[in-house]
Amino acid sequence: MANTIAALTFILAVALRMETVNVRSKRGIGKILGMGISLAGVMTMALYKGPALLNKGHAQIHMKGNTLADHENWLKGLF
Repeated sequence: MANTIAALTFILAVALRMETVNVRSKRGIGKILGMGISLAGVMTMALYKGPALLNKGHAQIHMKGNTLADHENWLKGLF
């Protein structure tokens, strides 16, 4: 989440009209492309290096035998 601070700050500044973006100029296109590339990199790293989302082949919930190994096989999120 910390890697998205710059892009989210830019989006918030545009939404609050603190930042102007002229999509017809090279500078405005550069701002938008930079933000998009930054967010794409953050999402790529989160999905590539992040924890497993689904553990296919095993039950998601184990009622008996609550050990630490059983808890590691549950559905895990990104953050």
